[in-house]
Amino acid sequence: MTIDKNEHNKAIKKENFKAMFEDLPVPIHYWKKIGDDFIFWGYNRANDELAGNILEGSVGKKASVIHRDEPHLLDLLKKSYEERKELFLETRYQFRGSEQKKFLRAHYKFIPPNYIIVATQDITKEKIFEEKLKELTTTLEQKVEKRTKELDQAKKKFKGLFMRSPFPIILFNKEGILIDLNEATIELFGVKDKGKISEYNLFDVQDVLDKFRKKLDQGQTFRTTIKYNLRKLRASSSYQPKFDDEIFLDIQITPLKLNSESSISHYLMHLQNITEQIRIKRKLREKERNFRAMAEQALIGIIIIQNNKIQFVNEIFAQILGYERDEIQSWRIEDFIEAIHPDDREMILNYVRKRQEGINDIPNRYETRALAKSGEVIWVENFAKSIRYDGEPADLVFISDISSRKKAEKDLKEHQEELNALIEDLEDKVEERTRKFRDSEKKYRSLYNNAIEGLAFHEIIYNSNNNPVDYIIRDVNPAFEQLTNKKKKYVINRSASEVYGISPPPLLETYGKVAETLKSKQIEYYFLPLKKFFRISVFSFEKGTFVTLFDDITEKKKAENKLEQSERKYKRAYNRANFYKDLFAHDINNFLQNIHSASELIAMELSDIKEKEYVDEWINIMQDQINKAAKLINNVQKISDLEESDKVLQDVDLCRVLNKSIDSLRSMYEGSLSEIMIDSSEEQVCVKANDLLEDVFDNLLINAIKHSDRDLTRIKIQISREILNDKEFVKLSFIDNGKGIKDLRKENIFQKGYERGDAKQGMGLGLYLVDKIIKSYGGKIWVKNRVKGDYSKGTKFIMLIPTS
Repeated sequence: MTIDKNEHNKAIKKENFKAMFEDLPVPIHYWKKIGDDFIFWGYNRANDELAGNILEGSVGKKASVIHRDEPHLLDLLKKSYEERKELFLETRYQFRGSEQKKFLRAHYKFIPPNYIIVATQDITKEKIFEEKLKELTTTLEQKVEKRTKELDQAKKKFKGLFMRSPFPIILFNKEGILIDLNEATIELFGVKDKGKISEYNLFDVQDVLDKFRKKLDQGQTFRTTIKYNLRKLRASSSYQPKFDDEIFLDIQITPLKLNSESSISHYLMHLQNITEQIRIKRKLREKERNFRAMAEQALIGIIIIQNNKIQFVNEIFAQILGYERDEIQSWRIEDFIEAIHPDDREMILNYVRKRQEGINDIPNRYETRALAKSGEVIWVENFAKSIRYDGEPADLVFISDISSRKKAEKDLKEHQEELNALIEDLEDKVEERTRKFRDSEKKYRSLYNNAIEGLAFHEIIYNSNNNPVDYIIRDVNPAFEQLTNKKKKYVINRSASEVYGISPPPLLETYGKVAETLKSKQIEYYFLPLKKFFRISVFSFEKGTFVTLFDDITEKKKAENKLEQSERKYKRAYNRANFYKDLFAHDINNFLQNIHSASELIAMELSDIKEKEYVDEWINIMQDQINKAAKLINNVQKISDLEESDKVLQDVDLCRVLNKSIDSLRSMYEGSLSEIMIDSSEEQVCVKANDLLEDVFDNLLINAIKHSDRDLTRIKIQISREILNDKEFVKLSFIDNGKGIKDLRKENIFQKGYERGDAKQGMGLGLYLVDKIIKSYGGKIWVKNRVKGDYSKGTKFIMLIPTS
């Protein structure tokens, strides 16, 4: 019997993915459209657990039977099928046989050709929390009402509290006519003349008449929130409001019985500008909507491990940990373990061991921490189970990123604690808590949004002239410690000059301007105390303080510098190649042409032995040209060495090298010069140089002889010392009585290929080589006339070489 291998593989894969669907932690069931009805076609284990394990007998039943008392659910199935789109439902539902009603969020999705898949989420805990929050709000309102009654009994103190209250308060008589208002109200509305607004009547406001007049007449307090338009006030000369055109006000009106216990004598209105709170709530609601949208669309990471190898991993799993899918596919089991947080590894390995040994006292679902590729710690929910994959035992692991949920739980807990504290301390700390809350909100919201970068809070120190002289580090985050290698406990509440060992501290002027103007700034800065480059964002919420947000860009800067150096070397190499090509094409051809011409003359004259003295002269010409070619090649090699690598410098006796060059020159040009004089007060002068110093002297001396048109060539060499920019140099002046150099040519004399005299002598490298050597020592060379204003009287070459 022959087995179709492809069919066999398809069957195995179908079995594998059926097992994965069965073990998904998200409750899922699905319907199939048959005729005019929908048939309950299947469900996974999580859905059965949610329903109380009652679904086994429901498969194959019609929706019209299962939901006969729930027509709205039948309508959802039909609508999703007919419109081919996703639908969402939140409802309170009681499963058959259960005494408890659960709050559920259902997600209906059409799957071609005729299926409807329903994913269900139990949101009972969220709803219970909302109800508790409402109860807390009711308690708070009751306490406020009680406090209002207590204030009603304290009539003698009312005026003082009224005027000094940080909240805007307005007092009306029983007819609703305004009789007084405190300073906070004047500031809120920009009242310039209290006398001109005394005719304002509370009951002229239509909203009060329509909604709350009956309550007020019955002596009940009411509270509402309104959007107040300030445009009419701006048009009046009696007002000058400082806020925008529209503000949101929280208004509470309390009837007072100050004159008797039976009738209302006054109305007290409390106002609070809640524009900022409304804006914050809108942003929070927007963030919540975005979060819910992402959460509802999120999928689950899946990985299958078998025989210590990764057999399967999906894209979402890789995305959660910040890797490419191919990277994880090549992991060994050791790599997988490295992705688990060190504090959780022992627990996970214990679970794996027990699962492989068949011990069932471990949870299938648990929360743990993972390490992303970036090093970030991520909270994930794991669902692990032993399965058979391709016929062999394997571990199936589902993960979902719950970092946002952990953060939300922490925020909810902190919010509840703040709410309880507000209720307990409502009477005498409202203003102080509001200020601290806003400061804390700004501080920790910024920290939350930028936690992966270094973050530090500072306070400026000013002198008696109110100028910044230092700043104190008030708080830092863990990334600050990692980037600066400075522990938090050693820097908090210490001055920056003390922490970094520099006075004034780094960037004091920049930080001072930001703390004064509240205008943020971003810079890239080399931080000398740490020898690192940082990209720094600095901003301020309050004058005299500032916050720095920074990251290390040292490696980026190094890469940029290496790239620039590489480009420069490439350009230099390209220019050298072109230069050497032109040089050899020009000079070597000249030398060879001279040798060729001389050899032809020799051939012509050999027949006449009487002209033998001319033959010797021509041979000398050939020898001279050969020597010039060898000298040129030698100079090219030295220039190339200078440009391609840094020569090691050492202490060199300048006078010894100079005397050696003079001796060589005398033997080379015996009888053609009469005087070389050295003018120096020291017999031994040491400089930082190398063996190329002799080439410098040789070129300058030979240059003086070659370009002299005098019968008697005089060369004077002056040696002295000179201080330049706090550094000591040896100064050498080579002075000759030759034919000189015109001023226009002096600018180009040290450039490549400069021809000082006859072009037939070649492009020349001597002075260019001299300039390159002197610069490699950290020195400089230039040329002047021997006699000021008359170049024809000779030349003066001057150079500076650093002393040893």
